[in-house]
Amino acid sequence: MAAVHYNLASASLQIGGPDEVARAIFHFNRAIELDGPDAQKLYGLGLAYFKVGQKDNARQVWSDALKFDPEYNSAKSALSVLDNTKG
Repeated sequence: MAAVHYNLASASLQIGGPDEVARAIFHFNRAIELDGPDAQKLYGLGLAYFKVGQKDNARQVWSDALKFDPEYNSAKSALSVLDNTKG
């Protein structure tokens, strides 16, 4: 069931409208609840947070992703972009 939530979250995030991003956040969180966190799920959740302007939440979950996989380049890159983004 966690995989279904992860897939729904990923699809919602790709659509990208405000309602879809809110759904993505819900489904990423649900996938994490059901299957536990990992770098990939946390990275996706961070992207969703970033898209809705929740930069502190994005930073936290991307940092958490690196705890699961210190070499996860997508999370490293996202944190770098966030660090260079003003506002």
